[in-house]
Amino acid sequence: MKTLSAENFTRARHFVKAKARPVDQALFDYTFEEGKPDAVWEALSAFANEDGGFGHGMEPDCRLHTSSMLGTITAFLICCKPTHRLITLWSKRGLTISSIPMIRT
Repeated sequence: MKTLSAENFTRARHFVKAKARPVDQALFDYTFEEGKPDAVWEALSAFANEDGGFGHGMEPDCRLHTSSMLGTITAFLICCKPTHRLITLWSKRGLTISSIPMIRT
């Protein structure tokens, strides 16, 4: 299996810190640098719409401001990736899907 060298990881880290969207920076911090999961939720909230969906370029190739299935599914995929465990972390706090501010039931 190929691995990323420490030098290339450092270069990738600098690239993310300098050029990535805040949501991607928050995900990087959470995944690799013990960042807070709340920072990911905060960054995701910038893409949330009043109708409960996600838009505003949540999926980078789809720049709709209005909610779209692609944007909303992309947001859910961020939350549900096993490596991110964000949903698990919130459920341990007793939160439900309806208590997530950007998701309305």
